[in-house]
Amino acid sequence: MKNIKSTLTPAKKKFCQEYAKTDNATRAVKIAFKENNLTELSARNKGHRLLTNANVNHEIQLQRAKLEKLANKAIVKIDDLIDSNDQKIASSNAQFVINKVHPTITRTESVNLNIEALLNELE
Repeated sequence: MKNIKSTLTPAKKKFCQEYAKTDNATRAVKIAFKENNLTELSARNKGHRLLTNANVNHEIQLQRAKLEKLANKAIVKIDDLIDSNDQKIASSNAQFVINKVHPTITRTESVNLNIEALLNELE
């Protein structure tokens, strides 16, 4: 994805980061524009408007690509930990990695990670 200079305000960029994590425009607006104290309806409307903006959509795609890269790194780290000889350390470290990146992993569509299966494999 081509990286062009962002013309988005810091709040719009924050919206893109939050939306990329959650796919929830209302929640992303409430986080990104929290100083505006928007009502639920206002946040929903603002989120809808933002999602029709081409620059916002481009930034969301960039943020999703970053999240996917992070999730893939976490999976490699977990796999390395599973292959480790010290299962106690591997289990502890894998749980830490899962707790830190789980929201990212679950929102990344191209990464199909079954955390329960990984934890069971460590036992």
